[in-house]
Amino acid sequence: MTLVGANLNIIGNATAATTEALGANNLATTSGQAVITLTPDPAQSLTLSSTNALARNNNGTILIRGTNLGAAAGAGVATVTFGATPQTVGQFGAAGSKNRAIIPWAVVDTSATGDGSSFAASGAGGLLQPLNQATDYDVNTITGPNNILLAPGTTNAPAGRTLINSITMAGGTLNVGAGNTLDIDSGAVGAGATGTISGGRLNAGIAQNNYLREFVVYTSGAGTNLTINSVMDASVNAA
Repeated sequence: MTLVGANLNIIGNATAATTEALGANNLATTSGQAVITLTPDPAQSLTLSSTNALARNNNGTILIRGTNLGAAAGAGVATVTFGATPQTVGQFGAAGSKNRAIIPWAVVDTSATGDGSSFAASGAGGLLQPLNQATDYDVNTITGPNNILLAPGTTNAPAGRTLINSITMAGGTLNVGAGNTLDIDSGAVGAGATGTISGGRLNAGIAQNNYLREFVVYTSGAGTNLTINSVMDASVNAA
């Protein structure tokens, strides 16, 4: 199933569990932003599954949102699973590690009406999940090579060159500082609240890879603005 900037809505049944099984077929996004919305009935589960991978063509991006997305299957829970490893980019940490692997071109939300709260990650059994704030991020601090979550306030990047995996702004300011560089291994930068990144340089990828990543930058919410005043270095390369 290939979504070309399309919207796919799956609404759960009130009297029985709902399953949309794609079998060995890929679920793919291509040429624009696709949106999948999963709305389970409060009394039943809803599952979208493929025994293959979440795929990407022509620099497509995707928002996958659903009630309680990422939780174990159950009543009122939207579940998305893939049988093959998705196209994670950057670090390869497991669930519960701060350098947890992400899919930078896929954003997820635990609400069926949300605009995206996290880059997508893959859990046990191929379960699509958001990053866990308690275990999968550095919060208001920067330690490589981790996913970074920044809340209101000012966070200063370390001096010199620091490898991280992703940046998510929940408000506030990230000051990279003159002469300093953040190598963003996945190339992923997101904002769920208005924020600013200033000073220094941002690089998509790592120096040893000659900057062979693309930046994937998203903002969530109509009133959210992300201002980046840092120099952004990259050679665009399909992830």
